[in-house]
Amino acid sequence: MAKKGVKNLLVIKIEQQQHSRKIRAYGDRPARVEITTSFQLVVSRDQKAIKDHKETLGWQVYATTTSADRLNFEACVWKYRQQNRVESRFHDLRNKVVPLLPIFLKKDHRIEALIHLLMICLKVCAMIEYKVARKLSQNREELPHIFEGNPKKSTPTPTAKRLLRTFRGISVVIMPHQAGDIPQVMITQLKQVQIQIIELNGFQTDIYTLLPNKIKLFFTQCKISEN
Repeated sequence: MAKKGVKNLLVIKIEQQQHSRKIRAYGDRPARVEITTSFQLVVSRDQKAIKDHKETLGWQVYATTTSADRLNFEACVWKYRQQNRVESRFHDLRNKVVPLLPIFLKKDHRIEALIHLLMICLKVCAMIEYKVARKLSQNREELPHIFEGNPKKSTPTPTAKRLLRTFRGISVVIMPHQAGDIPQVMITQLKQVQIQIIELNGFQTDIYTLLPNKIKLFFTQCKISEN
């Protein structure tokens, strides 16, 4: 009853009844009285307690250490309602988008540096989600082809994890030539959904298509090993 939350709402009575029966002597067994006990469970509703309990349903109690001049009641309610977004970000930090755990570092300053780096990555992911969702809302569109196994399913608020997963499988191939020659660089062609994601983030597709030229420029002064 305590586990189900009805301990104070129901009245429980257990009635015990005893029945005796005389048994005559038989053979080497003497006469005796056999007593049997039975129990009956009686449950009744405490109507007043139930009525009082119903009046508290739907109410929430908010408590904060912030002063009323800095955070009034309405602002406090909105802060509470949006806490799931904060908790979702910490969930992403723990084991989803930028997994923090497990930590294999032992020195405190390295652990602190890792957390700072992952927090920056988390902010980037949050910005990606915000920009894509805002643009889709402005265009009154939904983004398809981001759910594995269900390409027709679309959503107006894709998560950063799904957006980044869409770019899985992209490859960059650098083929070295003779010493002093510029290497040949090839990259995977973008799919339509990948192009759409880039544009939803406010970038032009040449941010990707111009990568081979930038890589060639980088390796102009570098020696490319066949390994």
